[in-house]
Amino acid sequence: MEDSQKIDAILGEAKTHALRLMNTAPVEQQTSIGTSRKDISSWNKQFPETGGVYLIHKKEEGILYIGKAKNLQRRICTDHLSREKRDSMSAFRRSVHKTYGKLYGKEMREWIFENCTFSFLEIPDADVRSLVEALLIVSCRTKLLLNKP
Repeated sequence: MEDSQKIDAILGEAKTHALRLMNTAPVEQQTSIGTSRKDISSWNKQFPETGGVYLIHKKEEGILYIGKAKNLQRRICTDHLSREKRDSMSAFRRSVHKTYGKLYGKEMREWIFENCTFSFLEIPDADVRSLVEALLIVSCRTKLLLNKP
């Protein structure tokens, strides 16, 4: 297979994944997660411990954030939904703080659970994940409610 054919094949795969993710229904979730470890653990299990690309939607308003992860469960449940009361590695949390004025910690976590939904697509190949994320960001740039800093 020639280089141009390889590129076309990879781009075709990334485009297919991006379109599929745009049409994926958000993960079922409660409007508020309980404080017990059982509630949190049950919710976390909806996300696989594999690589993929994810969308964070603000309910009935549009896409807030597009991201990729080596481990979807850790990235979404630990990084983005952290209870930490300080800035973290999550560009999403920093953007929520800057745009909506939510304080890190419990206030932000509750706001996210009340206002956001998540959808994801498992994509094992890191290069394809990066392409899918880039395609989605470029195609949704004008519609994103939060822009990556």
